[in-house]
Amino acid sequence: MRSMKDFSQRRMHRAIFAADTRGSISVELALVSFFILFPLLAGGWDFLNALSSQSELNAALQSLYYYAWNDPTDAQNTTALANFLAINNKSAVATISLPSTPGYKPTLSYMCSSTTGTPTPTTQGASCGTGEVKQTYVTYQLVATVNLPVPIPGIANPLQLGATGMVQIQ
Repeated sequence: MRSMKDFSQRRMHRAIFAADTRGSISVELALVSFFILFPLLAGGWDFLNALSSQSELNAALQSLYYYAWNDPTDAQNTTALANFLAINNKSAVATISLPSTPGYKPTLSYMCSSTTGTPTPTTQGASCGTGEVKQTYVTYQLVATVNLPVPIPGIANPLQLGATGMVQIQ
């Protein structure tokens, strides 16, 4: 049988060590950091990476507009456009390119426009009516593949982004 002295020593030992919680805060912080903060920061990193890539994609589309305005006869030349985008990609987060669809070519469209009405579609060889001006438009489509730094379940990796735009060139 245990003595009363053993019982009181055990009770005092429990009281001393039960009050000592100095290490529990650092353990809790480590658990919260690993299971909550790390996934939150990783998701934010992926989101910002995708957001900056979409911004670069829109800027590349804007650059193509200027390229087409500068040289309307070269607006559909996919080789020249690919070279132009290759220069743009030197400082880009994601590689921006024309779609890899076989035979892709930027499309030209024509409109007859007047100051009084809405533009009406026409063909390349057709002439416009009296008081109307023939306008030429080019439509570009760009794609970018973004490799996300931290794969997150439910989000495709690599992430496919796209941008399409039409601009008047003549």
